[in-house]
Amino acid sequence: MSAAVSESQGQDSSSSHSFDVDVSQEVVWEPLPEHKARQLSFQASEVLPEAFGSLLAHNRLKLLEVACSPDSRLTEAVNRASKSEMSAKRCSLFNGYDLSTNAGIHKVLRDVDELNPEHVWLSPVCGPYSVMQNVNQRNPKQCEELQAKRRDALKQYVGCAVVKEAFM
Repeated sequence: MSAAVSESQGQDSSSSHSFDVDVSQEVVWEPLPEHKARQLSFQASEVLPEAFGSLLAHNRLKLLEVACSPDSRLTEAVNRASKSEMSAKRCSLFNGYDLSTNAGIHKVLRDVDELNPEHVWLSPVCGPYSVMQNVNQRNPKQCEELQAKRRDALKQYVGCAVVKEAFM
């Protein structure tokens, strides 16, 4: 996987960034060991209540939700809890933010720079790597289609990684 990220020289950390991302290369996916998956799930359950509470604490954009569905529950919950439809924003395929392309990645990064959200939540697709996909592989055509879906998903994962690394 190749994702080159370089911050523009001579600018402070709140300014815009310059990014070059190669999303065309093949990436080998390895499944997460079961004990690591359980550990990650446990850690998430410990952190989420506090993180959600912090979404409601200040007067700027609380949440920029990236690669989500048009009706994601997280953005809806933040807007409802803050009593403002302007507390959270969705950035995804449905409104022109395609993280599998350089242009889509740049668009998200511009929004993060301009809107300065308190939190950025990345929700990339998981379907192509779902355990259920193994059950659905009955013939070569299905296997080939799954590989194509996985290649597309990996491009989105690289885009998410660039966003994450740029603003951690």
